[in-house]
Amino acid sequence: DSCCSNSFQTELQALGCELSVQDHLWEDYEDELQTDGSRASRFHVQRIEADSESEEDLIQTLARQLAQIGDSMERSIPPRLVDHLVMQFMNRNLLEEDRRGHLATAVEQLMQTCPADLEQEKATLVLTMLLAKKVADHTPSLLRDVFRTTVN
Repeated sequence: DSCCSNSFQTELQALGCELSVQDHLWEDYEDELQTDGSRASRFHVQRIEADSESEEDLIQTLARQLAQIGDSMERSIPPRLVDHLVMQFMNRNLLEEDRRGHLATAVEQLMQTCPADLEQEKATLVLTMLLAKKVADHTPSLLRDVFRTTVN
């Protein structure tokens, strides 16, 4: 497992270097890309302190519940689905568009297992990120490919 861990770390560092280079190209750009694809001007938000211990307790409880939901969603991902995605990402004959299609199909399958009260857009985002993580954990050499496919 140490070998896989080292391989994953190597791929993660390489991706970090790629992203750092791209980041320098956008240094002078004033806006940040938002999750919905729009751009918003930068502004500084000061941290708002919790007014009371009960508010802090509420935040802690909410955080625990969100972590449990995330863990549950991650456990709902069948290993065979991850294996199938790994095979698709390893197929160098597939176009990027085809990889995106396979990832989208996998997410759609998993959406059937999501809690009904979870917003579809948020569930889609979480499941996409979880699948990307699982593919990269399974085969670290695919980290950059799955990252590019996921964010594009």
